[in-house]
Amino acid sequence: MNSLISPIILLIASTGLFFAFINPQYQASQQSNITISNLSQVAQQAGDLDAAEQKVRNNYNAITTDQTDQLEKLLPDSVDTIRLTTDISGIAAGHGITVKQISIAKNTADSQDEGGAVISSDSKHYGSLLLSFSVSASYTDFLAFLKDLEHSLRIIDVNSISIGGVPDKGAYGYSITAQTYWLK
Repeated sequence: MNSLISPIILLIASTGLFFAFINPQYQASQQSNITISNLSQVAQQAGDLDAAEQKVRNNYNAITTDQTDQLEKLLPDSVDTIRLTTDISGIAAGHGITVKQISIAKNTADSQDEGGAVISSDSKHYGSLLLSFSVSASYTDFLAFLKDLEHSLRIIDVNSISIGGVPDKGAYGYSITAQTYWLK
């Protein structure tokens, strides 16, 4: 009977030891492994973000001053009406056209989106400028001028063109209303 009691006592002691000490320690070890795995993933993501940040920084540093100047001309951060008129006059002069009666006004009217909702000009990250001017040129010179205006770096939307007058030595009078933009 003694030989039967010893194994039962050892079995009960080992079961009690398992549930009282070993199993809680094992569960804590498993939870630590999960935490370590999560932290390893976070560290990997942080390394990926650092690599992406370095890539963006290298791309930013690779931008030349010429490219920066082109971006500034494309969408300036302020209204420079003198530069705008000089640019338009320069494009026109390339075709033997003189720009006359330049009129510039800030566009303060709110616009509507496709759904009819009013978009306040304050909610936009850009401002717009309405300009109108007139030129006298032959039809082919005027088309070439418009094409060069279209391909210029400055964003200019031509809103309307009015053709007026009787041709004087093959030249018509054109009145142009356009809109340009700048970053606020």
